[in-house]
Amino acid sequence: LPESDYIITPIIALALVTFGEVVFIFLAIMSIPAMLTIWFAGSSLLYSAPGSLGMILSFLDVINPQNIFFAGISVLVMSWVIGFLTLILTRLFTETVLALVSIAKDASAIRLQLAVKKK
Repeated sequence: LPESDYIITPIIALALVTFGEVVFIFLAIMSIPAMLTIWFAGSSLLYSAPGSLGMILSFLDVINPQNIFFAGISVLVMSWVIGFLTLILTRLFTETVLALVSIAKDASAIRLQLAVKKK
């Protein structure tokens, strides 16, 4: 855990990083079954895809019955890209939280020094 005077700051930082890593691992693992589902189901998925697979397929304009193989590969790559971007964003949020806490700590130290000088 990062060093901090506040108890909650390292917990928030660790929770954000862990969330990003879990999402990345989940999408990386589940990209293979999603790709295989598209390949095995074929063109029947194009017209009635339920759940999250239907949401992913709606982003792919290249899907038509002639290139189901490419659609499966596209879902595989898109899952990895979305997972990696989630990991990067959660790391960014973690660094932002740590920076804001550091700024708040420095601002309170400056405020305390100014109060001592006024006395």
